[in-house]
Amino acid sequence: GVTGVQTFTLPICSVSRYTAEKTRFLFGLTAEPSAVIYNSVAVGEPIRNSAKSRNRVIFTGTLTAKKGIVSLAQAWPAVKQNHPEAELHIFGKDGLAENGTSMREFVSSNFLRDHMASVHFHGHQPRAQVLDHLRSARVAIFPSYAEAFAMAPLEAMAEGCATIYSRMGSGPELIEHGRDGLLIDPAKPADIVASLCAILENDTLAEKLGNAGRERVRKKFCSERILQMNEDFYGICMGEFLYRAR
Repeated sequence: GVTGVQTFTLPICSVSRYTAEKTRFLFGLTAEPSAVIYNSVAVGEPIRNSAKSRNRVIFTGTLTAKKGIVSLAQAWPAVKQNHPEAELHIFGKDGLAENGTSMREFVSSNFLRDHMASVHFHGHQPRAQVLDHLRSARVAIFPSYAEAFAMAPLEAMAEGCATIYSRMGSGPELIEHGRDGLLIDPAKPADIVASLCAILENDTLAEKLGNAGRERVRKKFCSERILQMNEDFYGICMGEFLYRAR
């Protein structure tokens, strides 16, 4: 090293435990992260369950296989068979299928063609408009295969919408299955069908998950809590830097 220059390692922060483990593996790190600080999520005003559209299912996100849109499209015919009045509203910009074509066209022609009357593609919409739709929906579903930290399911929870998320990635950190949301295996369309049908047919479950999800976001992911965690972490970083720089 250069004479007179000290080297040291500052504390490490991660946006989720899932990301921390992936980072440790990729870079060969041995230490646990000094802190896991999630992103903050704003909590919307509560809405009466009676004001929600009892048949409306919402998906938000770019239309890619990673986000689970193919798995959802595969599951939708069985959902419709059990709940003929169900509607699927898809918000997000189009992506590419594996064959290089439009993902919207791919899922429409391969999985949804007999049910297109119940499927509504809204494309990319302003965030405020998407939140309004979440606020009045029965259930939101995000069958993602990998997320470092997923804002979309937490935003749905914050609006009091019963939420289904993935067991993969950061899902188990963000949702306690059966208490404030449901977790599914995105590679198993049958899981998606069972979870959607459970919420569509059970008013009590839908209301319970919506209320508990909103409360979880309010307690664990509110800006005041996350701000304090950031201040605490960077206070430790500054103290460590000043101590080693002496």
